[in-house]
Amino acid sequence: MSYRIKTVSTLTGIPRATIVAWERRYNLLEPIRSPAGYRIYSDEDIQFLRGIKALTEEGLAISEAIQVAGKRVAATTRGADDALPARALEGGNRSLSQALLSFDRAAAERHLPRDVSFERAMHEVYQPILRDIGEAWARGEVTVAQEHFASAFCRERLIQMFQDLGAGPADGVPVTCVGPPGEPHDLGLLMLAIRLALRGFRVTWIGVQVPREDLCAMIAQYPPRLVCITATQPHLVAEARVYARQVRACARADTVIALGGPAVFGLSGEAEPGVWMVADFEALWARWCGERRD
Repeated sequence: MSYRIKTVSTLTGIPRATIVAWERRYNLLEPIRSPAGYRIYSDEDIQFLRGIKALTEEGLAISEAIQVAGKRVAATTRGADDALPARALEGGNRSLSQALLSFDRAAAERHLPRDVSFERAMHEVYQPILRDIGEAWARGEVTVAQEHFASAFCRERLIQMFQDLGAGPADGVPVTCVGPPGEPHDLGLLMLAIRLALRGFRVTWIGVQVPREDLCAMIAQYPPRLVCITATQPHLVAEARVYARQVRACARADTVIALGGPAVFGLSGEAEPGVWMVADFEALWARWCGERRD
């Protein structure tokens, strides 16, 4: 993943000014630059900065922390972060799921993974747990109350991620994430909003069940460059495609309308006029980059 400096500051707890000062004074990192001139950092950069911060909090001067970081960060911070996803999937996720199914919020809090990126937390913790509990509900092994409690808990954590990111940088490319009337699920859309914010977009996450007239009025007043519409239910794909086409008609000519989600998987070749059909974030990101948009 790639991150802009405001996001790096949020994820590491290091002020932006401090990161820039360390770079200038100690050549700590050499971030690449986007076409617009923004610093772009990697997951490795974030883990390195976390390690430096941990060393300074132990009492080392920044110059000393940098000298020992090559050994200590590799042995502690980076190693722990690499090992955590496996433990989370094998043991932590099971414990977290059991706590959620027992309506035990305190235990669930204790079993949340620590010091992993937002990306890993979404894809290696929350997505598997939500999928497994949803499938258990479909088999009649989990009650509606249990499924709702687990979903609400995960939604709270995802919303906190989105808030921690500040919805993306204020000067980022504006994007709106929304679901049409009849669409019942918003968690995938929320994860999309987080991933877009991590990539430097300025995200307005509206949620689902939004009437077309309301969305058109909103984007007329606050025009985005990208509108992401989710479709998770196969039986609602036709309605979602009509919705996307109607939004295309009311949006500015340079606004991209993207219809995505599990329900459109495999339909990428059947694009509506002026509407991208993208099953997941990777397809959306690849097409956006392929269009050379910034």
